[in-house]
Amino acid sequence: MAARLLWVSALIATITTGSMAFQCYERMNGTTTTKKVSCPSGWCAKGTLKTGTAMYRCDPVGACALVGDTCMDIPTDKDIMTTCCCNGNLCNSATLYTQHTWLGLISFIVTMMLLA
Repeated sequence: MAARLLWVSALIATITTGSMAFQCYERMNGTTTTKKVSCPSGWCAKGTLKTGTAMYRCDPVGACALVGDTCMDIPTDKDIMTTCCCNGNLCNSATLYTQHTWLGLISFIVTMMLLA
């Protein structure tokens, strides 16, 4: 009975981890609120001006897919923006999304327990 309960728990955790929508952080110029948004393209971007202002967003047109997981300097009207592209869930920030990390770790541990 306990093995079956562990198996069902591992299955639910694995399905939940895999089914969460791909997201990016979004904060546009002039705002201080950062939010999580769905991103169907699978690419996130973070732009930082030389003045230190940072902007986060989903790449809606797929430009990051052309350049890949890299950073580049892009001239703007008044400044130069360093733009970095990435293709991981909530990857356009220095912080790690804790919920996904714990869910993945628990899924792995339970699966290893079932295989032992």
